Amino acid sequence: MLGSTRPSEPFAVTNRVPPVLVGRAEELETVTELVLSPPAVLLLEGEAGVGKTRLIRESLERPEIGRTILNGACQPLQDPFPYGPVIDALRTLDPLPEPEHLNPVTGALRSLLPELGEFLPPPPDPLGDTAAERHQLFRGVHALLDASTPAILVVEDLHWADEGTRELLRFLITDPPGELALVLSYRREELAGGVPLGRAYRHPRRARSAVMTLRPLSIEQVGTLAAHLLGTESVEAGFARELHERTAGLPLVVTETLPTLRAQRERRPYSAGELKTLEQLDVPVLLREAMTERLGALPEPVTRLVQAAAVLGTPAEAELLGRLAGVPDAAHRIVRALRANVLYEDENLRYGFRHCLARQAVHDTLTGPERRELHEHALRVLSEQERPPLIRLAEHSLACGRVADWLHYGTAAAERAIERGEIATATELLCSLLDEPSLSTGDVDRLAVRFGRAALDGLGEHPVPAALRRVLSDQRLTETARGEARLSLGLLLLRQSDRSGTARGELELAVTELRKLPERAAVGMAALAQAHVGTTPYERCAEWTDLAEAVLDETGSAAVRSELLASVLPSRMFGGDCPETWRHFERLPTATGAGPERPHLARLHGNVADAYTWLGEYSAAREHLAEARGLARAAGGDPYLDSTLRSTELRLRRMTGAWEELTENARRLLRDHGRLRPVAVELALVLGMDAVTRGDWKTAERWLSATGVDTPEDSCTPVVIAAGATRVRMRLLRGDSGGAVNAADHAVRVVRRKGIWIWANELLPNAVAAYTRVDRGAEAEQLIEEFAAATANRRSPLAVPATAAARATRCEGAGQFAGAAEWWETARAGYAALPQPYSAALARQRVVAHQLHSGDDSAATRMSEVLDSFERLGATRDAARCRQLLRENGVPPPASRRGRRGYGAELSPRERDVARLVGLGNTNREIASLLFLSPRTVEQHVAKVIRKLGVTSRTEVRTD
Repeated sequence: MLGSTRPSEPFAVTNRVPPVLVGRAEELETVTELVLSPPAVLLLEGEAGVGKTRLIRESLERPEIGRTILNGACQPLQDPFPYGPVIDALRTLDPLPEPEHLNPVTGALRSLLPELGEFLPPPPDPLGDTAAERHQLFRGVHALLDASTPAILVVEDLHWADEGTRELLRFLITDPPGELALVLSYRREELAGGVPLGRAYRHPRRARSAVMTLRPLSIEQVGTLAAHLLGTESVEAGFARELHERTAGLPLVVTETLPTLRAQRERRPYSAGELKTLEQLDVPVLLREAMTERLGALPEPVTRLVQAAAVLGTPAEAELLGRLAGVPDAAHRIVRALRANVLYEDENLRYGFRHCLARQAVHDTLTGPERRELHEHALRVLSEQERPPLIRLAEHSLACGRVADWLHYGTAAAERAIERGEIATATELLCSLLDEPSLSTGDVDRLAVRFGRAALDGLGEHPVPAALRRVLSDQRLTETARGEARLSLGLLLLRQSDRSGTARGELELAVTELRKLPERAAVGMAALAQAHVGTTPYERCAEWTDLAEAVLDETGSAAVRSELLASVLPSRMFGGDCPETWRHFERLPTATGAGPERPHLARLHGNVADAYTWLGEYSAAREHLAEARGLARAAGGDPYLDSTLRSTELRLRRMTGAWEELTENARRLLRDHGRLRPVAVELALVLGMDAVTRGDWKTAERWLSATGVDTPEDSCTPVVIAAGATRVRMRLLRGDSGGAVNAADHAVRVVRRKGIWIWANELLPNAVAAYTRVDRGAEAEQLIEEFAAATANRRSPLAVPATAAARATRCEGAGQFAGAAEWWETARAGYAALPQPYSAALARQRVVAHQLHSGDDSAATRMSEVLDSFERLGATRDAARCRQLLRENGVPPPASRRGRRGYGAELSPRERDVARLVGLGNTNREIASLLFLSPRTVEQHVAKVIRKLGVTSRTEVRTD
């Protein structure tokens, strides 16, 4: 049986085994199903490192297999022993069949299996005919396997098999023993003639049979495997994409490479750009040895072609490789490298390596002089092309020590990359150029300024701020160039750092260093004027705004005006009416007339849309979002701007009730751009609000904490205040009055320090509810008055419904229910006009609840309408609350409108709600509280969920 089978070498050669088998679920089921339905034959093909051995092992170690496993492997020997893999497998036979059950023909195996000699019958008499004796031997193997079944015979690396082994396997496949499954693996690219058994395979007539090709992992699967190997929950999409490109999706290469990267990296998550570290890592030993062995078997001219490909670095035509290597007839000779699995041919008939580590393994075999000579040849040959590959020319120039050419080609390549929107490539090139010690002061100044500005067009990859700091320490920089670089650093830190104080310090210093360039200094002033950053009081932000607007009044440049207004105008909007600043906006060109200022105009419209969203003017927000997208497309795209526009749109959708696929989109954007601080905290707010609506308290707390709500000085202030309001509401819903008051106190302190009260529109009614619940009515009244006074002259449509909701709450606390209903109706009308349908539904629920309690006969119909509103939004917990209110007033609630009445084996809407909460780890009592049901009813729902899902316990229920 499986438990007593001795392990064979093929299952023990892997250097590192991934913690999970990724991306092979379907193949695993196919192998398992096949070997459990003997007689069966499986041919498993795939290139080296794709995971054939791992798949076989995982399949055969499953508990349901329960049969003898016989393992054999072909070896790359000069003169392999005939039938060696099968004989080696039979040597591991355990338990042995009873001798009396063996066919006498098995005695023909005595000489080949001396270990089993005492169990085998006597050898048959010699036949004197080689063919007949071979047939007798084959029959003996067949009979021994038949007596040992049920069993699985595994023969790996069939591409190295001798002809005798192939003949024996063909014999077994033609008429396999009734309880035997054969699993044969091989690399098709290394097979003579491309046929694993020496002849075209024919599916046996009396056995199940399959030929399976195991392919490399996809980008997503590489990301999953990388996360497991690196010990992190996930990796960024860009990191997975780069890793896939560098490893060709081969699990072995990923597995051998990443542990070294993990040892060198402490920070998480792993992001795009960090894989450059791999270029300094040693090639995995197994990969290096395999490549060296293949290379050593090639003729010398073919080896030179392979080495030329390694130095060139990218796939190239045979003719180009031949010119570089000095090898005539390269197209003919390169076939040897292809057949040896050293080079690969792409769809454009170009030749290169399967992955970068294979290229590096060959590159490492060259001596320094050989590498330099090949790089010089490459520089000469590539520079003669009609459209020279500038990046490659720069790399070859550096590799052969030509600094002037390196500077020329590197700068040109960076500019071309910027034109194409390949910002990460441009910043990497410029950063490398700046590390060159022989550059002049003029070159350093020019490159430092270009580097900083290019970095602002990208997504702010993690290495860039560190590189900018290295640039700032360069003594060759002039003060003005240092100010430009420091300005870029400060702006980048605002985007991706959780230390806004550090960013402000850099910006203030940059303003001083840029005093000879007032328009560039004004960019720093405008950034410091941004009211939404940190807890700097609005009065201080306004001082910086005044300084920046002084430059606005003087400049004649539309590009400068739009760049400054992108920061200044939203801050003025938050502070109140700003007609003078809007006049600057009106002087800007329209989208159709825009020129070089188009990228700044796109950012300006995007920031204005963001401000309008916070102010509750949603129609205007949509108009400016559309304008920003159009300008951004016309300008060639800006990854950072695109991510901020998308996060603003998601928050706008949350507020206006367009919740379909909102959570999925927010999670996807966060996964791709989570290192951008403004985007990350805004998305965390959206996800936190969604979790509170669903009653998922643990997830809500996690997302709300991720907004920076507890460290407002280093986050986005309106996000922090909104997150604080959401946290207060969540704790009130959970009955945690003390926690709600603490959260309210914290958020109110932030509002008072910042001084922008319109941002407290969601906080006000929730904080008043918390204070009322703990008899702090005087503070609640004071908060209402402060808010009303501060927003009295504001155009924001949020002020009236927020104040009305707060006053309604105070009336309820005082037992003035008629007055409360009137205030709730005012709040409802205000929210509906925005529109904020969820807030409007909450307010209407309170109005109708008072009407129900007062005995209004028509209130039940209106409560059913509110219930329907919540269900359309997907606010299941609030819908459940409506049902409870109807039941409490003796009115049977209406049937759910989310689906049909008969669900059969499917989950009903209520059962889906229960299943989700069970999957989140809630107890029955907690679920009852969340859904306003009795514990007994929840118990019945849970039992149905477990039965319908086909699981054995509630711990197996998943949230999806």
